[in-house]
Amino acid sequence: MRRACLYAIVFGLTAAPFSSVAQEKAPEPAAKPVAKKKLTLAERKAIAPAVAEKWLALVDNGNYKASWNGLVPLLRRHYERKNWVRSMEVTLPPLGAVKSRNVRVVEHHTQLPGGPPRDYLIFRYDTEFENRKAAEETLTLMYLPLAAKWQIAGYFVK
Repeated sequence: MRRACLYAIVFGLTAAPFSSVAQEKAPEPAAKPVAKKKLTLAERKAIAPAVAEKWLALVDNGNYKASWNGLVPLLRRHYERKNWVRSMEVTLPPLGAVKSRNVRVVEHHTQLPGGPPRDYLIFRYDTEFENRKAAEETLTLMYLPLAAKWQIAGYFVK
C-alpha cells in the first residue's frame, strides 16, 4: 500500500498532471488581471528558496491540507485535496521526522516534459529522516507569471 502511494506522488506530481491537463485550454479570465511588477529571473530565483522552505515546513509538520494550496493550479485540478492528503499521510509519516535537509543542487529549466513553457526550479535535497538515513527529496517549483509567484509543481522522495 505504501509503495503504491509513493508511486502516485513520484509519478503523479511530475508527469501525469502535465500530460493529462496540458491539452486543456486555460479558462478565459473574467476581468483583465492587474499587472504586477515584472521580476527579473535573478529576482525570481532569489525568492524561490523561501517558497520552497515554507512549503516543506508545512509538509514536515504534517499540514498536508495546507500544502495542497501551494500546488500549481494544474495539480490542484488533477488531485482532489482529500486524495493528496491521503497519499501524503501514507507515504511520509513512516519516514519519521526530518533530522537534516541540505540543498545539494538547484537546476533552472524553461521547459519540462509535458509541462507548459515556464521557469522551473528543481531543488534536490540530501535529507536525513528519523527512519531513513539517506534520502533525496526533489521539489519542483513553477513560476506563474500572471500571479507573479512560485508554486509547487512536483515533490517526491527516494
